[in-house]
Amino acid sequence: MTNKELLINKALKEQLLFTSEDAWELSGLISFSEIREMIRRNYDMNEEILREFSDASKGFLGKLNKISTKKRIKKYYKRIKRNKISYKEDGKIILAEGDSWFQFPLLIRDIIDWLNKRPTNGIYSIAYGGDWLTNIIYEADYISELPIHDPDVLLISGGGNDLVGGNRLAVMVDRENQEAKRTKEDLSTIDDLSSEDKSYILEVQSFIRPEFHAFINILKVMYDKMFSGIKLSGKYENMRILIQGYDYPFPRWPQKNPMKFFQYMENRLVGSGKWLKRPLSIKGIPEKEHRSILMAMIFEFNEMFKEIAKKHENVYLIDCRGNAPDDKDWIDELHLRNKKYRQIAAAYQLMIDRSIEGTSLWRNVKESKILRVVDTFSL
Repeated sequence: MTNKELLINKALKEQLLFTSEDAWELSGLISFSEIREMIRRNYDMNEEILREFSDASKGFLGKLNKISTKKRIKKYYKRIKRNKISYKEDGKIILAEGDSWFQFPLLIRDIIDWLNKRPTNGIYSIAYGGDWLTNIIYEADYISELPIHDPDVLLISGGGNDLVGGNRLAVMVDRENQEAKRTKEDLSTIDDLSSEDKSYILEVQSFIRPEFHAFINILKVMYDKMFSGIKLSGKYENMRILIQGYDYPFPRWPQKNPMKFFQYMENRLVGSGKWLKRPLSIKGIPEKEHRSILMAMIFEFNEMFKEIAKKHENVYLIDCRGNAPDDKDWIDELHLRNKKYRQIAAAYQLMIDRSIEGTSLWRNVKESKILRVVDTFSL
């Protein structure tokens, strides 16, 4: 058995022993198609089903994605033509790739919508609502766009749909006791969690299956391979890369009150409940533990992103956690209300225009590679 095969098996079968160093080594040995095969094995699905679930260009949502993308690209070229953004002192060329936090094609103003309100931002967005990171990396549209647009900033949002698409979340949880990933000692040195959040995360460890930890391992390999490939090209040394790991959601069934028409229509479009609430209910997880389980999972997402940001010089994490602490901050179980996306976009803008450089906040960000959205409210 080759070293690559040993590392793949370790990531999938000895999940808690798979280290960051293992991930960095494996990303240098493995192809994107082999990473896709790891996802397929972890979910125990065939390639046809994986392709069906991960394709964000089909159906009604796919049509909306195409319409929204065409409109955004048209705006981008208009700004290039009329304002010559790439030549303005405060102008920035931005390439955005990702999921519905970057493109919700109807009813919600997402992060890119808010960033597009800055006239000197030239955003070429190829994000699709519902897209899987597995699909984004496998198709690699961003690779062909990088040399064309030579962006100042690359924005990436992905991984959430890989976890929750097609009831996949049910694979990650069980009522049977699982080997705990985190202990009280593990969390004692993490200062961006409240004591209350730590207790929530610890109390649900036994519900989380090893398949979730394998999933995090695969994501780490995917992101490292993506960013290592960009670095190896030697063409984008000054390009800043911004990633994000979502906020703690509220699993819930759709809001059915027609009097709240906007939320009623959005919930019907998205199918709120089928992404988080339904798979947790399928496995008979006690309802009182639903949000804590998602908190534990989003915590692991962000811990993984921290490791990625620390390894790669120009990569920074926009930490969205704590920005939407109330269920009223969410329009459904996956997406925030407009004002919350606006606050996140404001944090992105600080990193895009580099306006915080030289401040005490920047010194912290430069050292930790993390900008917490809630830390920007006082600026």
